[in-house]
Amino acid sequence: MEVIGSIRELRQRLQREPTVACVPTMGNIHEGHLRLVKIAQQHAPFVVTTIFFTKMVVDWFAGRELATAMAVLVMSWPFGIALGQVGHGWLAEMQGWRAPFVAASLYCPRVGTRRSRLLPSAATGRRLIG
Repeated sequence: MEVIGSIRELRQRLQREPTVACVPTMGNIHEGHLRLVKIAQQHAPFVVTTIFFTKMVVDWFAGRELATAMAVLVMSWPFGIALGQVGHGWLAEMQGWRAPFVAASLYCPRVGTRRSRLLPSAATGRRLIG
């Protein structure tokens, strides 16, 4: 296992890898995550876990701001899932079953471009898994 401690190091390492797999976590890696890492290693030579998001939040915020930032980080994915379930169901009823897929495919690149300030650009030609 290699621990990467900065965004710069991560960018440099990702530029050298043709394929990257991601195992998302909220910072508490357990046996289930380790099994997922082993599966991911079968598909890519380099596996990234998202534990660094928790570390980055701790490094960037302090005091009351830290509590708010961690709350946003922890609640963002369940909120997104709930919003998607309600919104995509309604969209499928109103516009047909293809509409939620179109909406998700338009939304995902938008989110990805916002994160591109932190992570290397997808334009480098690497295939991302996860």
